[in-house]
Amino acid sequence: MKAIILCVNDDRSNHQIFNTGSDPAEEIAIIDLAKKIWKMVNGDGSEALISYIPYSDFGKYEDVMRRVPDISKLKSFFDFKSNWSLEQGLIKTITWQRESIGKD
Repeated sequence: MKAIILCVNDDRSNHQIFNTGSDPAEEIAIIDLAKKIWKMVNGDGSEALISYIPYSDFGKYEDVMRRVPDISKLKSFFDFKSNWSLEQGLIKTITWQRESIGKD
């Protein structure tokens, strides 16, 4: 949220593209991210139900295999430092989603 506010309120961000995220040291494969989210939502003892869809079903689409946030541009423009880890962000997002749909 802090990164978005910085970009909205500063004219230097006009016509720029910024990535936001946690510390880049928190690189994670997308499949591992999916499993992590599944377990956070459904409990550690649950097995993630993941369906793999072949790329041929999407034409020439190629998926991202890992999450590596590069916040160097935010750092250089705004001296930005992330206050959240990936796990903290996921917990906050899952909590917000549960509250917005009325589930515990």
